[in-house]
Amino acid sequence: MVNVLGVKFVTKVQSQNKWITIPADIKRILGIFEDTDLHDLVIEINSAKGTKIQVMRTASGGEITKNFNEHIELDELVTVCITKVG
Repeated sequence: MVNVLGVKFVTKVQSQNKWITIPADIKRILGIFEDTDLHDLVIEINSAKGTKIQVMRTASGGEITKNFNEHIELDELVTVCITKVG
């Protein structure tokens, strides 16, 4: 059996590198407690440029948008939907 849990939130792109960090309360909801555990995430970013989806395996659950930096702009409000599979 596969467990799937998803969370959607709105955030402002605040880093010059155009990274979005998963807030601590969102990590808790998703069950991401340790930075050493691997997590399979489906990340959907909705910005003024449209929607982009990335599937990734991460140990940090931290900065997530290195794959999205051409899709988002600094100071832009974006909708982020993160689904954890596993």
